[in-house]
Amino acid sequence: IVDSQERERKRIATDLHDSIGQQLSGIKFMVNTLIGLSDDNVRIKEILQQVNGDIYKLLDELRQICFDLMPISLEKFGLIKTLEDHLQKINKASRHVVIKFQYPDKVPAISGKLEVSVYRIVQEFVNNSLKYSGCTVIEIIFDFESERFFNIILKDNGKGFNPALEKFQKGMGLSNVKSRVNAFKGSLEITSNKRTGTIFKIEIPQINHDIYNRN
Repeated sequence: IVDSQERERKRIATDLHDSIGQQLSGIKFMVNTLIGLSDDNVRIKEILQQVNGDIYKLLDELRQICFDLMPISLEKFGLIKTLEDHLQKINKASRHVVIKFQYPDKVPAISGKLEVSVYRIVQEFVNNSLKYSGCTVIEIIFDFESERFFNIILKDNGKGFNPALEKFQKGMGLSNVKSRVNAFKGSLEITSNKRTGTIFKIEIPQINHDIYNRN
C-alpha cells in the first residue's frame, strides 16, 4: 500500500510538472514579450506586470506542491541533504519555532524506499508539531547503533497529546507513520505529555552497511 501511494505521488508530481508547469512557463514567456511591446500604453503594461507576478507565484506554489508530493532531490542528493534544505526553509519562514537536525558524520547508505519513508515520517511529525503542539523547538536526531539499527528520535517541547485516544490511533497521520515503520520491520515508541512534549523513538534494522561521508 505504501509503495502504491508513493508511485501515485510520483506520477501526479511528474504530470503536474511536465504538463501544467510547462504550460505556465510558456504563458509567462509570452506575457514577458507583451510587456516589452507595451511601453506606449502604461495601463496595459501595469496589468501585464500584475499577471506576470501572479503566474510567478502560481509556478512557485506548483513547485512546492510537486516537492511535497515527491521530492526529486531525494533521488539526486539523498535523505540528509533533502531534509536539511527542507528544514532550513521552515526555519527561515518561522518566527517562533526552531528546528534542530542532528546526524553523524558518517551515515550508512539506505535504500531509496527507506529514504522516502523516513522523509515522510519526519515531514508528518514536523507538520503536526507546527500546527498543533504550540512548541518552540523541534529536534530530529538520526543515530546508527553499531551500524545495525537506524535510530530516529523526533521530539518537540509542545503541549503533547494522548496517543492512546481512539482519534489519534485511527487518525491518518499516526497510522501512516506506523505503517511506514512496520514496512521495514521497525519499532515505534511514543511518549507525550504536557511537561516533556512529544517524543517519537523509531528503530529500524539497518541492512546495508556501505558508508558514505556527509560531504
